[in-house]
Amino acid sequence: HSYAYHWALSQFYGTSDVTPLNHGERLYALFALMVAFIVATAFISSMTSSMTRLHLLTGQQAAQIGVLRRFLQDKKISEGLTARLQSNARRAINEQAMRVSEADVELLKIVSEPLRIELHFELCYRILKAHELFALMQEHCPLVLKQVCHTGIGHRTYAQGDVVFSRGEEPLNPCVRFICSGQVLYSRNGLEQFFLGADEWMGEHFLWTEWIYHGSSRCLANETVFIEIDCEQF
Repeated sequence: HSYAYHWALSQFYGTSDVTPLNHGERLYALFALMVAFIVATAFISSMTSSMTRLHLLTGQQAAQIGVLRRFLQDKKISEGLTARLQSNARRAINEQAMRVSEADVELLKIVSEPLRIELHFELCYRILKAHELFALMQEHCPLVLKQVCHTGIGHRTYAQGDVVFSRGEEPLNPCVRFICSGQVLYSRNGLEQFFLGADEWMGEHFLWTEWIYHGSSRCLANETVFIEIDCEQF
């Protein structure tokens, strides 16, 4: 029986050469074949599943890009803006595939509120501590700062060439912007120009008073990510 079973298993990898010389060797050969068969089956199943998911995801993304392209064509959008929109959409899709956002983590929705407060604090304070005010808040009133990080902060991503704000603009929702990554060109009076990068900020005045922008800012990097503090909630 073991000889027949060994022969049957050996057919799965394309040979009928059965060489064990005694019962113990045959049992060992049977065990090795079973393990190899299970591992190979699991590997092929995993690869098939991954390829299927990739195919579905790629097809979905292509369909989304196609819908965007048809919309822009129907509305007769200029070629320059069409190219920028499509490029930004592809970049956003790629970033979404590589990064996991908080909204995608279902379990975080059922984690206790105090733990989520701690999570948001760790995510934000590494950027906010560059400003002396928030460093002092962490030292003297950490609970208030944690609540600010939990309820008063959002993230926003801009593409290359996007205007963040313009001179004379009075925002409806004033906020302080901290740059997480990327680069911004700030221009004042059309003469002075400043290049801002990670751990720098804009719009600090909104924390203390009503204000309008006295300069303009434009993103230079392919992707610039900001942390925005809602000054009304602050």
